Amino acid sequence: MAIGAGIRTRDQATGRLEAVFPISWRSWGEKVGVDVLGVDGDVLVQIKSRSSLPTTLIDWGKNADNVRRTIAEPLTRPSRRPS
Repeated sequence: MAIGAGIRTRDQATGRLEAVFPISWRSWGEKVGVDVLGVDGDVLVQIKSRSSLPTTLIDWGKNADNVRRTIAEPLTRPSRRPS
């Protein structure tokens, strides 16, 4: 992911991607999960971000920012589809 996260697991059969944002001055790192589910041509994409440190009480919007960045990245890249 060009958003600063490293991909940990990618399972195309289940539509699951797990990535980790590293430790920064804003946080102790986060875990991001992306699930792509589809039935009869309908697609649902779920993106969840949670702090790596389980005792984190307030994330100051960092997880919401991760979700926004994960959504925005594919939208700003040029399509890789063949012409």
